[in-house]
Amino acid sequence: MSLRRAYVDLPDGQLHYRRVDGADKTPVVFLHQVSSSGAMYEGLMEELAALDPGRPMFAFDMPGFGHSYFPPGTPTTEYYVTAFHAAMGALGLLPAHVAGHHTGAMLGGELAASHPEAVASLTLLGPWYATAAEREAWRRDGIEPMVVAPDGSHLQATWDRLMRLEPEMAPHLCHREVVDSLRAGERYHEAYVALSHQDFPPLLDRVECPLLIIGAERDVLAQYYERVCAAKPDARSVMLEGTGVFAVDEAAPAIASELATFLATVREN
Repeated sequence: MSLRRAYVDLPDGQLHYRRVDGADKTPVVFLHQVSSSGAMYEGLMEELAALDPGRPMFAFDMPGFGHSYFPPGTPTTEYYVTAFHAAMGALGLLPAHVAGHHTGAMLGGELAASHPEAVASLTLLGPWYATAAEREAWRRDGIEPMVVAPDGSHLQATWDRLMRLEPEMAPHLCHREVVDSLRAGERYHEAYVALSHQDFPPLLDRVECPLLIIGAERDVLAQYYERVCAAKPDARSVMLEGTGVFAVDEAAPAIASELATFLATVREN
């Protein structure tokens, strides 16, 4: 697999992405969780390339994360989705199979609902199917903004925050995630605030393309897996055992297998 990195110009700046070139197949577009970057998909892209040779793949860094530009104002989920849609159009990726994890799943769902012609299929990895009350409670009590401290204590605080999400996370993986979080800096939480205002259930109701739902047994969002499956009973669904928040890294072979099997059932252009 030959992975390349590049930028695409958008009205507010340059969006960074990783890509694996392929043949005449519908591409897969990966959307990452906060506060990661497209780097979280490198292992999965390698696994999928072996199972589905010739499949073009793209992993975007969402605005404000990785090596992409920072939004000029306070972003909404609509802002992120508009940026992704514009990038896909500029790169000739319409339509694409869209796969997102956590935040990426929510934005992928909104993309499929608002631009159905752009999404050939949708894979949701650990989506958050929350009520208005749950979103309000999380916005009030669950978001931990970063404050860059003169003594550098925010560095340890960022490490600790990520380890609380996944206490069994490998140190090298936590290091990568800390670096991504520090790059997003004091604005990383803006994506969480935007997500807390997104009403996902009615968006998912509007999604009509083929759908794959993947949950992770130890994920902090595992409790929402059954809700999503109940909302979309015709979707293909699987719960991965023994993995958690960073399932895309920890269970890349299993996810690639599920994704390759799913894509084989979706009619190509």
